[in-house]
Amino acid sequence: MNLGDFEALCQQARQRWAAMENSSKPRITIGTATCGRSAGAIEVTEAVTDALSRLGIDCTVMEVGCIGLCYAEPIITIFLPGQPGIVYGQATSQRAEKLIEQCLVRKVPPAEGALGVLADAPVGDVPPLSQTPVMRWQVRCVLRNCGLIDPCQLEHYLANGGYTGLLNALRMSPEEIIDQVRRAGL
Repeated sequence: MNLGDFEALCQQARQRWAAMENSSKPRITIGTATCGRSAGAIEVTEAVTDALSRLGIDCTVMEVGCIGLCYAEPIITIFLPGQPGIVYGQATSQRAEKLIEQCLVRKVPPAEGALGVLADAPVGDVPPLSQTPVMRWQVRCVLRNCGLIDPCQLEHYLANGGYTGLLNALRMSPEEIIDQVRRAGL
């Protein structure tokens, strides 16, 4: 793979990610990292897919990593078209089915049980997740994509800035790379 191929792959990944984010289809993410799994996330995922199938709802379901709120697992985030995701904690199979009914059938996401919204401003009575007591002082750098992307999908990682360092290095000459390492003090 050469630089042009890699840049094209990144561009394609960004386009697919944008298409998913701007889709008219709702999306549900479920935190299935170790903390989520130990709290029952696999059973919740099965309940979500079963409920969607039973109700005939076309919805993207993604397993994602931990957003850093292990105490609240299993965590479900529901994205309705054109709206930011609302994060719900301590999900059970029954609660997941109820959320699908409220959010995807009635189109009225409840504030009850919501941990926060993935936006800069509140949505109704739901505050931005970034302004909640646990998240307020965090600056997520390395793990900024955890809980948002499917870690098994390379395209999700590329679309959200993954391998940017590699891309930058491929654009540099060997001398520039050596100079960069020297200046970094590595």
